[in-house]
This record gives sequence, C-alpha cells and structure tokens, in this order.
Amino acid sequence: MPSNPRDGQLRRSLLLSYGLGSVAPTVAHEFCGAFVFLFYTELMHLDPIWVGYALLIRMIVDAVVDPVIGYVSDRTRCRSGRRRPYFLVGSSPGLVLLVLTFMPPEGSASFQFAYLAIISSLMAACFSVAAIPHMAMAFELSPLHHQRVRVVGYRNFIESLSSLLALLSGPIFLALAGMSFFGHQLARADCYRLGAVMIGISGLLATMVAFAGTAEGPPAADEGQYGFWHGVYSALRNQPFRTLLLVYVCLVVANRVALAQIFLLLEHFHGIKEEDTIPLLLSFYLGALSGTPVWSLIGTRVSQFRALVAAIILWPLSFVALVAFSSPGSLLMLITFGMGASFAGILLMLGTIAPTILDLDRIQSGKRREGLYASTINLVLQMGIGIGYLSTGVVLSLIGLNGSQPPTADMVLGLRFSTAGFPVFLACVALLFIWWRPIHLKTGTSHGLEH
Repeated sequence: MPSNPRDGQLRRSLLLSYGLGSVAPTVAHEFCGAFVFLFYTELMHLDPIWVGYALLIRMIVDAVVDPVIGYVSDRTRCRSGRRRPYFLVGSSPGLVLLVLTFMPPEGSASFQFAYLAIISSLMAACFSVAAIPHMAMAFELSPLHHQRVRVVGYRNFIESLSSLLALLSGPIFLALAGMSFFGHQLARADCYRLGAVMIGISGLLATMVAFAGTAEGPPAADEGQYGFWHGVYSALRNQPFRTLLLVYVCLVVANRVALAQIFLLLEHFHGIKEEDTIPLLLSFYLGALSGTPVWSLIGTRVSQFRALVAAIILWPLSFVALVAFSSPGSLLMLITFGMGASFAGILLMLGTIAPTILDLDRIQSGKRREGLYASTINLVLQMGIGIGYLSTGVVLSLIGLNGSQPPTADMVLGLRFSTAGFPVFLACVALLFIWWRPIHLKTGTSHGLEH
C-alpha cells in the first residue's frame, strides 16, 4: 500500500480515495432510510407496516448473499486487486436501482409492495458487493493502531458528508415542488426522484475516483484459502466479535427507527416542515464532522473501549432532549449537534475495534479472512436496518400515523415516545452486552484484547 516507509504513514490522497469508496452505499442507504417511508406512505398511500415488511424482505435477501460476497472477495485474484474491482461492479447498478426505488409504476397496493421488496432487495445486494470489500480493505491498509484510527476517521468523515448530501437532497428538492420543469409541474414525488438522480450521479463519480485512487498489493497465494462454512463458524465463535456484532445491531436498529421517524417528529411536534429542516441537518452533520477528530483523540489517548461507552451513553440522551418539549430553533440545533457528535463517536470506535479483533483471528488461524468478517458486520448492519424498518412500520401503524389523515395529540405522543424510546432502551441493552462480555483493547498495540 502507498505509505511513508519511514513511519508507516498512509498518504492523505490514499485515505481520501479510500473514503470516497463508501459514498455510494452511504448516500443510497441514508436517502432511503430518511425518505422511503415518507414516499411510500404519504405519496403512494401504502400501509406503513407493508413498507416495513418489504424492507424486511430486503434484509433477508441481503443476509443470504453477504457471507458469500465476503468469501468470494477473499478469494479474488486479479491484477487490479481483490477488493477494488467490486467498488464499480456493485455501486454502478446499485445507484440505478436506487432511482428506480422512487419510480414505482402505477398499480395496486400489493403491486407496489412487491415492487418495493424486489427493487430494494436487488439494490441492497448490489451495494453489499461494493461495501463489503471496501470495509475489508480498511482492515488491510495498515497494521498500526494509530493509522487504523486515521483510516476509519477519514472514512467516517466522508460518510458524514455523504449522509448530509443524501438528507439535504430531500428538503432542497422538495422546495421545487409546484415549479415548472421542461413544461411539467413538479409534484412532491418528482422532487424525491430528482433527489435520487442527483445523489446517484454523485455516488458514481465518487466510486470512479475511489477505484482510480486506491491500490492493492497482490495477495499471497494462500491468503483467503479457507472453507466457507468453517470460516463462518469460526467468525461466529469469536467471542469479542460476537459482542461487537450485538452492540452493532442494537445501535443500528435504534438509529434506523429514530431516523425514519425524525422528520415526522419535527413536523408534527416541533412544527418544522421537511423542507425547512436544512439548518437542523447542517447542525447534526457539523456535530458529526467536528466530533470525529475529537473522538479520535480520545480513543488514542484514553482508550477505544471507554470512548465507546461514553458515546453510547451520550447518544440516546440527545433524543430524550429532542422529544422532551417543543424547543426553539437554537436549542434544537444544539441538540442535533450533540446527536451527530455522539453517534460519530460510536461509529468511529466500533470501526477501530474491529481490525484488532481480526488481527487476533489472523494470528490464531493463519488465514486472512477480512472479507468474511466484513461481510458478517455488513450482514448485521443490514439486519439491524431491516428490523428497524419493520419496527418503524409496526409503530407507525399502531399509533395510527399515516398520510391519509392529520395526526391527533395521542398519535404525536406515541411518536415522541417511540423516537426516544428505541435509542434509550437499545443503548442500555448494548451497554449490558459490553458489561457481560467486555472488550478491552490495549491502546497503542496492533493487537490484543483484555477480558
């Protein structure tokens, strides 16, 4: 890998190029996570629980293909590397499918349900083809702890910018509703489609730069030569890795439910329409971007484990503040800033803990199974997203909130309770997992766990 041979310092150009490889999956998942429920329930008038079921099917499909993608990636042998080719192979069709997700043909509710389930499942599978090798490459860029923090920090920084792009595209393009575009008056559905096209183009450009700007050395002949089922079994038997996965799934479910509901909460409780949420989105991502270097410093100077625990404690408190009472805009911006900063710490610390666990597996097994481990992490992330979507559909259906009638006071109360309740409860569950099966990392070493 291109680096400074004197100290193992990775070049900034390599780190930036690597980080751009996560843009396409990030913008697609964030755009769908924020707007697919609004689009299909309020504009297509599909029952929210059926939207949840469709996206749960997406998770099941992704669960089947993820380990296979990781296994194939570990065994790939080509001149351009075993990870880089998948950036283009996965992201290009995935971005097309993202646009198609927001272009359902006219039809019955059952037809729209089937369309959403099929198109979103294919989209998720394509982005897994790109995301799993990309994540595995992060584990291989450097064996040094401080360089791994830089790798994950750059990736998370670019992912935060990508998420901001995806979420801002909704309010920005919704502001065009009612305007004439080439003789056609734009409806709200058209605005979502324009947003999807815009982030699709951005994602494709970022993917091309990532492919051109990264490089891989040729893998050794025996690297990745392991049996598929034995590799899956060994990964799931790894106790620190299991703890990491349990923490991941708790926090991803909580984040997905909260994100899917937050625009509804802002509109129906705080009186802020979706197209007026740009200052809050900017505040959230300013917190995420500024929090990344701060958490990097804390993780390096104190410990990754303690930084992770602190971030998990702080993050749900921001949702409590968000739903406690109707707040003025300045206070809401402060709350969303803290929300972004604390979640950035969670993602950064989890991302830097994973390579250390893989180091131990490589030492014990003598095999490089980064792709398989990355696929398992991605599988858990997609499971969490699928469970989160289904949970959101169930909750919105139970409280009676949909696009066909204005919400009552009881509906808004239920929305407030669920938006804060999921992060608080599942963050507590994640902390219990950490306490029950703790992961303590030896700061400053390239490998080693203390229990």
